[in-house]
Amino acid sequence: MILSLATDFIIPILMITVGVIFTFKPPQNINSLYGYRSPRSQSSQESWNYSQKLLGTYSLQLGVLLLFVNILVALLSPYSSNATSLLNAILGIIVLILPIILIEKKLRAFASH
Repeated sequence: MILSLATDFIIPILMITVGVIFTFKPPQNINSLYGYRSPRSQSSQESWNYSQKLLGTYSLQLGVLLLFVNILVALLSPYSSNATSLLNAILGIIVLILPIILIEKKLRAFASH
C-alpha cells in the first residue's frame, strides 16, 4: 500500500519539479540536451524561449492539479490500491502528454504572427 501510494505521486512531483525549474531557470539557448525540444520550438530563439516558459507554466499547473486529484483518488476510492494506482497512472500519462499538445498549438499560433 505504501509503495503504491509512493508511485502514485511520482509523476505529479516530477511535473511540479520540472515546472519550478523551467519557470525560474529555463534553458536559455537552443540545445540538444535540455528543454522542450520540437521542430517548432527549435525553429527560432524566440520560439525556444516561449516554449520553455510554456513548459514551466503547464508542468507546474498540471502537476499541482494531478497531485490534488491523486490525493482525492487515494482517499476516496472504494477500489483496491492496485486499481487506484492504475487509475492514477492513466491520469498521469494523459497529463504528461497534455503539455505537448498545448505547447505545440500555442507555437503554431506564435509562428504565424
